[in-house]
Amino acid sequence: MRPTQSVKENGSQPRAGKRHRRIGVVMLIAGVIVLVAAFASTSANAQSPSSLVPAGPSTFTSSCTGNDAVDGGTTNILLNGVPGLTNPILLPTTITTNGIVDPGDGAPFTLDLTYEFTLPASVAGVAVGLGTSQLTQQNAALVLDATSGATGSSTGNPPSQVVPLGDGTQDVKFQQMATATFTRSGTGTDVVLTPGVSTTESMTNLATLSLICTPTGITPLTLNVQEGPPPPPTTAAVPPTLPTLAPTTTAAAASAAGPVVAASGTSGSSTLARTGFHAELLFLGIGLLGAGYAMSMTGRRVARASTKR
Repeated sequence: MRPTQSVKENGSQPRAGKRHRRIGVVMLIAGVIVLVAAFASTSANAQSPSSLVPAGPSTFTSSCTGNDAVDGGTTNILLNGVPGLTNPILLPTTITTNGIVDPGDGAPFTLDLTYEFTLPASVAGVAVGLGTSQLTQQNAALVLDATSGATGSSTGNPPSQVVPLGDGTQDVKFQQMATATFTRSGTGTDVVLTPGVSTTESMTNLATLSLICTPTGITPLTLNVQEGPPPPPTTAAVPPTLPTLAPTTTAAAASAAGPVVAASGTSGSSTLARTGFHAELLFLGIGLLGAGYAMSMTGRRVARASTKR
């Protein structure tokens, strides 16, 4: 009976069994924590960043008169002297853009802008009557100012563009592309951008008109903060062609835009799911659970063996 009593008093075997079980429990707890961390990371990383999405186009009327500082009053003389023309010339104007990822407070961001101008049929008719079949828009400086949610003022300089006038009986729409860069401020607030006074030149076969255009009746360009990635572009630029060609161009753009939307949406969701999941944490957690369970069972076996002795 002495050997058995000595083992119990010393307690080495039971303590060894307890140590195994304690190590096993710690490993089990660690495994659970790692598994939770793996799936918690998936949820956090799968969340998309916020975006700035246009609420709609900016609309206004460009009130264009002669830019005396450039031509010394020549354009105003022509606008006032040619029968059928008005001074100022009023051009309905829109500005559109696509959504972007919100860059965060203090970071710069750049927008691709599409300006669409409508030359009234009355003005086009006068030009056609004077033998002008097309205008060349050149040296434009299109100003856009940050009103809230961003800071800065940007001047876009679109390339020169030929604008056919048709037969002069219909309004003539033409587009000009520009970029604008601002600095984000007040993250979480909408961005409001307001068109400013712009300048341009319209070259005809008779003369070059230097114009300065003041926006009136302004609806600013507003970018709303939204959760998730920005939507893909849904419109394509319409080239400055005659109105009869517009339906074909629009239809082609719509058919081209369809698959782009579907592909971008699918690709975006798949990418977010992959980047958010940490497989290594999952495997490590499973390994810790298995090792902890084995260690706990070893401790039990050691304790039982010690008790039998």
